[in-house]
Amino acid sequence: MELKDILTELLGAEQEAKRTIGDAKEEAEKIVNESKEKFSRERELKLREAREQAKSIIESARSSGEAEAEQILQKASAERERINRRYEEKADTVIKTMVNEIADEYSRKGSA
Repeated sequence: MELKDILTELLGAEQEAKRTIGDAKEEAEKIVNESKEKFSRERELKLREAREQAKSIIESARSSGEAEAEQILQKASAERERINRRYEEKADTVIKTMVNEIADEYSRKGSA
């Protein structure tokens, strides 16, 4: 084989190596970009899931809080009604007793 043929062969090999390196770089960039996109999609999906879970937890807490507040209001209303009933039941008797005691006291003072 002549020197000219060897040089031609070497130049061809060098060009093939450059093309192979270029192809490898392109493939590596493609893989990196696909990985970045996949990571971004996964991250967005996880954030969306976390937001949904947080909304669910907040809604549950709000519902529980509202239910508890409603129970407290109902208990307070029932207690207020019980107190009013007891007042209505006892007020006349207490007032009459106090009036009689005061009248008796004035009677004793007046007759003394």
